[in-house]
Amino acid sequence: MGNIIMGIVKDLLKFLIPTIWKRWEFYKNEEAHEKMSFNDEYAHLKFSLLNLNDAKKYEGEVKKITRYYTDIKEETVTKAGICYVINYNKNRKTEDLLEFDRKGKEIKHLIYEYDKNGNLIFVKDLNKKGEKGVVDCYIYNDKGQHVETKYFDDGQIDYDTCYKYDENGNCIEVNTDDYRLDGVVVKTRNVSVFDENNREIERIKYEGLTGETEKEVYFYNKNGDLKEIQNIDIETGEIISRDLYCYDTDGKLSEILTYEGSDVMGKWTYSYNQQGKETECRIYDLLGNLTHKHVSIYDERGSFCGTKKYKNGILIFSYLDEIEYYD
Repeated sequence: MGNIIMGIVKDLLKFLIPTIWKRWEFYKNEEAHEKMSFNDEYAHLKFSLLNLNDAKKYEGEVKKITRYYTDIKEETVTKAGICYVINYNKNRKTEDLLEFDRKGKEIKHLIYEYDKNGNLIFVKDLNKKGEKGVVDCYIYNDKGQHVETKYFDDGQIDYDTCYKYDENGNCIEVNTDDYRLDGVVVKTRNVSVFDENNREIERIKYEGLTGETEKEVYFYNKNGDLKEIQNIDIETGEIISRDLYCYDTDGKLSEILTYEGSDVMGKWTYSYNQQGKETECRIYDLLGNLTHKHVSIYDERGSFCGTKKYKNGILIFSYLDEIEYYD
C-alpha cells in the first residue's frame, strides 16, 4: 500500500510541480552516485595512479607509490594497511601493481608488458595461470594509434572497445561491446566531431541497452579553454542541461555552474596554492548549500599524495600516498 501511495505522490509531483520533481530526481541521483563513488573509491583510485605523465601531480622521477587504506576519527586520519603498491621504471611506465585487502592479503599482482615502441600491450595477473591471468590486451595500428582494448575477467572477455581516428589523429569513434550479460551483447557507440583546431565540439553517445541517445556540444573561449557543455535533446534540439566553466585571471578553472533551464542545479568552486596546484574543491547543491569538500594533499616536493573528502562538514573518506623517487 505504501509503495502505491508513493507512486501516486511521485506522479503528482512530476505532473503538477515539475520543478520540485526535477529537484527530487537530482537528490536521488546524487545519493546513488555517492553510494557508487564512495563505496568503490579505492577500486577506482588505482587507475589514476597508473599515469605518471600528469605534470600537475608529480614532481621528480617517481619510482614507487604506496597507497594506504585509512581510518578516520573526527579530523584525524591514520594509516590502516597498504592498499596498492605500484612500481615504475625510469621511462615513467608502470612495471607492476600489487593490490591488498584491508587484512593485508594480496588480491592481485599485475604486471605490465610493452612492445618495442613502448606501447602497453598486456596487463597480466601473476596470481592466475595461463589465459585466466590476462586482464587487459591493447592493440595498435601501423601509426602507433591505440585501436582496440580487450578487458578480461578470469579468462572470459568482459569488454571489447575499438577506436577510430581522423587524419589528424583525433579519436572520432569509440565502439564498445559489453559481454557481461549472459547471452546478450550490449553495444555502445560514441561519435565525436572536432574543429579545425582539433578541439572536440560534439559527441553523440548511442546506448545499446536502453536505446537512449545522448548528445553533448562543447564551446571554448578565446584562450582555447572549455567554456560550456550543452546536453541536447536529439529529437527536439532543445538544451536539456548545460555546464558553464569560469576561469580566474591566471587562466585556472575557478568555478563550474550546472543549469537545467534557468535553474542552477549545482556549483563547483576550485582553489589553488602558490604553485598553481589545486588545493580544494567545494560542491554546492541547487539551493546554494555546501554539501561536499575535497581537499588535496601534497608531499614536501609538491607531488599530489592524498585527499580528504567531506560531506556536510564531516570527513567521510581519505587516502594517503608515500612516494619514492629515483632522484
